[in-house]
Amino acid sequence: MLPYEIVNIAPENLGVMIRPYQWLLVLVTLALLARFALKRFPMQKFMPNVWDGLLIIFGASSFFSALASADRQTALKFSMILFSFILLYFLCRVFVRNLDDARMLLPFLFSSFLVIACYAILQNILFLGDLKSLEVMAGRPNATFAEADWLGGYLAIMLVAVSALSVSPPFIDRYSPFKLERRVFSVLMFLGFIALIISVSRSAWLSVFAGIASVFFLGFLKTQANRETGIAILRVIAPLLLALSAVYLLHLTTFDIFDRGQSVTSGKQKITIACARVVALPETISDVAELANYDCEHIRLEDIAAKETAGAYVTEIWRADPNVNTRWNIYKKVTGVLKEHWFFGIGFGMIADHLGTDGRGAGLNASNLFLEAWLGSGIVGFLAFAIFWFGLGWRWLSLGFQKHSSPAIALGSAWIAVTVFNLFNSGLFLGWFFVMLAFFLMAYQNDELSDSV
Repeated sequence: MLPYEIVNIAPENLGVMIRPYQWLLVLVTLALLARFALKRFPMQKFMPNVWDGLLIIFGASSFFSALASADRQTALKFSMILFSFILLYFLCRVFVRNLDDARMLLPFLFSSFLVIACYAILQNILFLGDLKSLEVMAGRPNATFAEADWLGGYLAIMLVAVSALSVSPPFIDRYSPFKLERRVFSVLMFLGFIALIISVSRSAWLSVFAGIASVFFLGFLKTQANRETGIAILRVIAPLLLALSAVYLLHLTTFDIFDRGQSVTSGKQKITIACARVVALPETISDVAELANYDCEHIRLEDIAAKETAGAYVTEIWRADPNVNTRWNIYKKVTGVLKEHWFFGIGFGMIADHLGTDGRGAGLNASNLFLEAWLGSGIVGFLAFAIFWFGLGWRWLSLGFQKHSSPAIALGSAWIAVTVFNLFNSGLFLGWFFVMLAFFLMAYQNDELSDSV
């Protein structure tokens, strides 16, 4: 149920969303408390440590920030939501204590991943067929997430995890619950890559690139290049190339994927425009509003045929990537807010009052996980979260680098991917994020991390 982010079971007048897994979380927590009261819950099943304490400090700080917020009611609601996610983290800590526990969850995690990937692909097929697709943004599937970028982040992390498992034979032989691991992983990666590509989430593309590069670097750093190494890398690259071919040959998206990928480094996008007549145009424009000066307009790819039939002059032109300017303005405003409220912050859910809304009317966020944490929990909460995140990240990457540990390589690479994704997004209020934190801490405590690739 973790990916079901758009399913709301709360009354509309409550003002917040309650996902199905949050409701189940409450029921399971009450059951555990009852067992504890009846002395049927041995404490050795869960031993809190300093890392847990840091996350508690982070959550508690959000309540202090909410009390100092201009809109206490809204900020307190978001703090309560954060508390529910931290509770989800601790619940996972109780049940996922070692690699064997994690192994038991793999079939459920990967089956959910398969369903989400297939649904995302189906959404775009329905959109291309002019059928009801339920996409939030036209041509960009979001599956069961609130928007395409959150879908892309989830797919990226799962793809990195599957990639790490597929190139780690000792880890698979010991822990995999599958009998046909290689084929299963290949199918998962093929469908996952298709869904990721058509999500057109460039931050997720960067994330999966960084994560898989980390898998290769840590996995084969101390290994001599040989035939087995090449085959292991091909197990990841082949599904990616097949997915790119499928998207291109089957026309699964209306976006120019290669242009979108190029814009990550060039800062420019190629767009299609229609003009009333043939006109001399500049090579690059800074904003589509300039097109009115040439009696032109920005059109969608599916509108090309209709415009040409109407006698319009259809061509392409480069424009400065609007996301670059938007993010720059967001970071500028956020840093300005932090200068004024650096100690307590402003409370979660309040930054949209300073940033405004996007084209869909949704409130903008800080577009950076760490800035969002500082805004929502103040300097104390931010430092607690930063120490938690980077401290454990350093530990896992060190284990992967020094001991050549397969589990550490998988989790360390996932940490890299999540970090890269959240440099451009505020993916804090997501269930899978806090479950992943519990997995990370399980890895930190487990002696079996000495397994090598």
